[in-house]
Amino acid sequence: MDDLENRKNDAILACSSRILEGAKTAGIEIRLVGGVAIYSMCEAFQQVISSGREPFSDIDLATTSEYVERLEGLFRKWGFDQNREVRILFGRHRRVFYTEQSIGIDVYVDKLALCQEIPIRDRLSLDYPTLSCTDLLLSKIQNVSPKAKDLFDLQVLLQHVVQPSVADEFDLNYISRLCGRWSWWRTFKLNLLRLREHCDEVAFGDSEGAQRVLREIETAVDGEKKPLHWKLRNLIGDRVRWYEIVED
Repeated sequence: MDDLENRKNDAILACSSRILEGAKTAGIEIRLVGGVAIYSMCEAFQQVISSGREPFSDIDLATTSEYVERLEGLFRKWGFDQNREVRILFGRHRRVFYTEQSIGIDVYVDKLALCQEIPIRDRLSLDYPTLSCTDLLLSKIQNVSPKAKDLFDLQVLLQHVVQPSVADEFDLNYISRLCGRWSWWRTFKLNLLRLREHCDEVAFGDSEGAQRVLREIETAVDGEKKPLHWKLRNLIGDRVRWYEIVED
């Protein structure tokens, strides 16, 4: 990254730290999601992210309906602008704000309503200041058309969990249960293939360990007993769209 991109990243990271500290002081439960969250969690790979990943574009946060109005009040106090149209159309599960530096902040409420829905209401307590590594994996792999930065972030997560000194691991039972829905299974299978190829092309860290984890995930997903509605949906296959289209 050039100096301008580095300054942008630094500004976004500083802003995310300010938000976390302010929310904690105010007793507001929030967690980081997205690329900034993976940067925060995977400390051993921060230099790899800084040198090999495209710059961060915004800050993604997760909270619950009990806290979102208080968070909105905190942002208003700090002089952040809110996207009123997003609030009117999607305010129950999403809010969008802009700082005085024009940094965008996406706030997801109770769930990540993306190409695939990811429940977060009861999962904030699993980690801090980010969602759990399992939920971060799901937040990236749910994208039916992942960008290079999404695949890069997923690879960093894989490298993070295979480190001997790290206790974090993916909850394969939870992932497999989600893939009891055909839409989730289909997206997961497509992106496991893409991620496997990406790990071969962009090698860093423990490549063999990353591929091993991918095989373990796929074995768990394929081994989960599929319900009747999954089997019926499988008969239709890709002829009917199985994912939501997310507006930027």
